[in-house]
Amino acid sequence: MKIPPLITIAGHQIKIVTKEKLEADEAPCVGLAYTGQDLIHLARTCHGVKLNSAQRATAFLHESLHIMSVLYGLNLTEKQVSQWEVVLYQYLHDNHLRF
Repeated sequence: MKIPPLITIAGHQIKIVTKEKLEADEAPCVGLAYTGQDLIHLARTCHGVKLNSAQRATAFLHESLHIMSVLYGLNLTEKQVSQWEVVLYQYLHDNHLRF
């Protein structure tokens, strides 16, 4: 999956920024969604290890789902976002879907 520099969700232009590494609550993470700022940060590495394309794609889907949940009022829990991340990635990947 090629991750674009900009996506649109519910009429919001969401900027995708790649950083070498990310932290949330002083712990390494692979992505962060900033809904109020229309921004997603994605990491290149986690714990000093370069993320592969599948890890980056699932992080992108995960953070996009967080923003969708807020903008569409879905109120998804972290567990639900994590489950949908896997479901969507597997569906897109297994069926070679590219939009």
